[in-house]
Amino acid sequence: PAGCSNAGARGVWYNFVSEGDGTATASITPPGGGNLLFTVNNGPLAGNYPAVAAAFGAEFTTTAITEDTAVVVDIDTTGDPNDACDPILNGASLAGKIAIVRRGACEFGGKVLAAENEGAIAVIVVNNNPDPPIIMAPGVNGGAVTIPALMVSAVDGEAIIAALAGGGTVNVTMVLESGPGFNSVTFYTAPDENAVETDLELVDWFQNQCLPGTTASINTVAGQAYYVYVVSHESISDVVIDGTNLGTEDNTIEGFTYYPNPAESTLNLSSLDIIESVAIFNILGQKVIDQNVNSTTSELNVSDLATGTYILKVSVNGQIGTYKILKK
Repeated sequence: PAGCSNAGARGVWYNFVSEGDGTATASITPPGGGNLLFTVNNGPLAGNYPAVAAAFGAEFTTTAITEDTAVVVDIDTTGDPNDACDPILNGASLAGKIAIVRRGACEFGGKVLAAENEGAIAVIVVNNNPDPPIIMAPGVNGGAVTIPALMVSAVDGEAIIAALAGGGTVNVTMVLESGPGFNSVTFYTAPDENAVETDLELVDWFQNQCLPGTTASINTVAGQAYYVYVVSHESISDVVIDGTNLGTEDNTIEGFTYYPNPAESTLNLSSLDIIESVAIFNILGQKVIDQNVNSTTSELNVSDLATGTYILKVSVNGQIGTYKILKK
């Protein structure tokens, strides 16, 4: 293929034709998602400990999550001030940290969501009985959780809580184990689904590099054929190719412009008439930015948006325009 040689890398080809403009992602994992490693990195507790990932929230990946921990403290109407079943008192201490909560009087999903709402990047749930860690069910609120969570045993978790209560710092790592060997996932464009390798060309996108890795993503164009080459060192691997279609035609307004596209941190808007308001929606239809402008020019800060495709909806002098924008 042009742009990325696969010489010497024995793999499997997959292909598809995109039904619409949007995005596509391909990833590989060992069956069952690999082994979850939970490690304490410092102090007398340093070492690896058994842990079980929750059945909700973000999945753990081969990209390590490493951060200091902090125990949740709530107003306590349940008899345990660390179970996150009541309004949290120390939210400022949880922001950017891995929160620790005890299993207790409320659902797992509610505990994790409460910590996430205070800015925690992940959650450790400490079992409250001598049994090994279990797979935590989402309950009513688990579907709203977007950070990863795991459970550790009572013995291991209480040791961490005690170390923190004594004034120490406990830094931990959560990561999906990846065994030694070469992995690669790469997207190519093709004239059709009956192509040969010399017909293919690497998709030029920053999340689709000609490098080792377990995942790749691209922006797709309606009607375009794509091939994906997957190499895995595992004898058996799960391969997932998923995508989203934009599904919205542009409805443009004369005299309105926006740049750059793709945008990295700032999207500049300009119009001959007054821009009344702007909103940005993700591909699920959720509003992620909403701003009143009342000017002919404006700058939108898009730095916090995840990479992908979005819809820009603009109101100018009573007219509504919709535009596809890309965040890189």
